[in-house]
Parts: sequence; C-alpha cells; structure tokens
Amino acid sequence: MKYHAPILAGFLLALGGGVLVASAQTYTPLAPLPGTTEVVGGKTVTLTSYLSGMIKLLVALGGALAVLMLVIAGTQYVAAGINPSAKSTAKEHMMNAFIGLTLVLTSYLILNSINPNLVKFNLLLPPVGKMSAITAGVTATPGVPNAVCPSPNDASAACCPQGVSCRACSGCSVVANVPNKGCGVGVCFLNTSLLSKIQNINGIGGWRVTESWPPTVNHISSCHQDGTCADLNNSGGATDPSTIKNYYDAFRAVGLNVLYESTNCGPYTAAGITNCKTYSTMTNHSSFHVQ
Repeated sequence: MKYHAPILAGFLLALGGGVLVASAQTYTPLAPLPGTTEVVGGKTVTLTSYLSGMIKLLVALGGALAVLMLVIAGTQYVAAGINPSAKSTAKEHMMNAFIGLTLVLTSYLILNSINPNLVKFNLLLPPVGKMSAITAGVTATPGVPNAVCPSPNDASAACCPQGVSCRACSGCSVVANVPNKGCGVGVCFLNTSLLSKIQNINGIGGWRVTESWPPTVNHISSCHQDGTCADLNNSGGATDPSTIKNYYDAFRAVGLNVLYESTNCGPYTAAGITNCKTYSTMTNHSSFHVQ
C-alpha cells in the first residue's frame, strides 16, 4: 500500500500558483467554502478567494494525513517483528510520510510568504443566505440594498429592503434612548411623535422595540411602511395575562394606541386587555403594535 502525501502537498503548491493567475475570474457562488469571505454590495466572489479557501483546507488536511501516516507506519514497523520484508515496507511508508509532511510544511511557508491570509484557518461556515460584511461599520442584512443606506441618516425609500413594501419615513427621527432590536441597517427611524411617546415609557422594564423603520418584513398595517407605527415586546419574558396587562397599561399611559397581538386573545381579554387581535401572518406570538 502506497501513501500519497507528497502528491497532495504538490497539489497544494500548484494551487498556490493558481491563485496568482486566476484572480481575474469571477462568478457568483451558490454557497461559500469554509474560510472564504463573501462580499457585500453586489460584488461577486472571485475564483481567487475560493482557491484560497481550498488551499487552507488542503494544507491542514495534508499535515493531518502525513502525521496519521507516520503513526500507522510506525505501528506497522513495530508489528513487523523480525520479518525483514514487512519492516522494509514499513520503513518505506514512514519515508513517504516524512516526505509528504516536509512538502506540506514547505508549501505552508511558500503560501505564507505569498500572502499570510492564505494560511489563516477558519472552518466556520456562515449561515445559509447570510453574507459576511467586510466594510467597517456595515451590518449585513438579506434583502437590504448594499446592506446599508446610502448615508447614515437616510430616511428615504432607498433604505427599504428589497421585496418589502416601504415608503420614505414620515417625519422621522433616529431611534435612540430606547431598547431596540435593530432594523437591519446601521440607523433605525420612527416618526418623531411616536418615538417621543415610546421614550417616555417608565415604571416597567424588559421591553424593546422589535420593528421600527425600515421594516424587515411585510406587514398588514401599512403604517409600518413609513415609520408611523412600531412593534414592541418584552424580549422573551413572561407572557401570562397579568404581566402582559402591566405592559399594556404602561404603554397606554404615555398616550400610545396599543394593540396586543396574540395567537389566543381569550385570556388577555378577560384580564382587561380590550384591544387584542390574532393574525394568520404573525411571526411573533406575543407582540404590542403601537401608534
């Protein structure tokens, strides 16, 4: 049985040269390789970045296989006893493994000299459908053009996610001084009057704004399209009728028009929450819609 670590290491060196000549080739990948970096803003991933990811994996795999070969060959040598033929075969295997390991280490040094980033190993795959942002300060969000508004304080329809009904934010201010889940871009907005009321909520904690502007999904209520309404919840806290009633009263106390959204309004209506509805399109089974 022959070991082929030298061949694997030679392939690594060939790929290292391939990286230098393939940078002009571009295409849109269906899924990233471990260790590659996707690019936002409509840019495609180059063949160079894919070859870089392949090199990272192959260098690590070649080194691991070479060490494994040494262990197996050493075991064969010990087990050979006084059999000259078996010992000779084991020695040949060990020599092949040493050559393979040497070539792998040499390829590592060569690639590190060309570009140290080629040998920075990272086997974590990003979630399917989510890109990794490489622009400082940019939050990558599926569906948002370039994953960022044209400017940090842009409340125009240009910030609306693709496929989500949306208009320019109406009389809006930057969401600040309130717990906020975020809106998929760096800066979130709400109508100034609405935001002022939300900022005045007191006497109860554990809540946050879960949908501001720009909206992240399509809503039945068109007010989400221009930031004149918002969704709040108590961040995964208790949803028993008594607790929800306390939030409901606190939100109404600052002048908010509150609708509690639940998959079962019966217990909440009995607790005094007079405005409760169930929607077939609900994604959060306990949420406050406020205007």
